[in-house]
Amino acid sequence: MDIAIQNDPKNATFFFARGSIQDQQGMFEKAESDYMKAIEIKPDFFDAIYNLGALYFNKGAEVYNSANDLPLKEEAKAKVLRTEAENLFQKALPYLEKAEQMSPNDKSTLLSLKNIYARTKQTEKYNAVNEKLKN
Repeated sequence: MDIAIQNDPKNATFFFARGSIQDQQGMFEKAESDYMKAIEIKPDFFDAIYNLGALYFNKGAEVYNSANDLPLKEEAKAKVLRTEAENLFQKALPYLEKAEQMSPNDKSTLLSLKNIYARTKQTEKYNAVNEKLKN
């Protein structure tokens, strides 16, 4: 992918593909950078927008689970991790909401939004997404 990007640095699909590979390999910062570059080149690139939101969401869930796995005596550390997770969920939100605008019935997007809205206590939005999922 690096060679393809060198040969065609304005090809959003190449950045998206490399970002996807890095995402699968747990290379969060590199995947984030490539997804952002793909969106910069092609602002209406649904897959890159969704994947960037999912990247933040998944990292937030991972951090949140780590906080929950800590023993009670480490509650201060758990609180810090939960705050970090909430920040990642907030970071995911605009990308997932944009993905929903682009593809209103995409189930993966709706499920992620439902989860974030539940975690961030956005009841009205949660209910709206939940209704969409039922239909």
